[in-house]
Amino acid sequence: MVYVTDQTADSKWVDWGIRESILMGKGVVAMHKGDAPPARLPKAVTANNVPVLPWNQKELSKAIRRESGNR
Repeated sequence: MVYVTDQTADSKWVDWGIRESILMGKGVVAMHKGDAPPARLPKAVTANNVPVLPWNQKELSKAIRRESGNR
């Protein structure tokens, strides 16, 4: 799980962490605060079709189950 904000779009470390997790075969879910995702997302999120969801325990649980089944 990665927490995304407008500032994380430019973070080389966030982008690296997402890419490395995917290379290791791990599912990745991006979560954000509020109703709408940030206007800009890390390139690894968009390039790898990482699900972007609101910060919500129910949504997180569903996404983890979904992503763990994809690997």
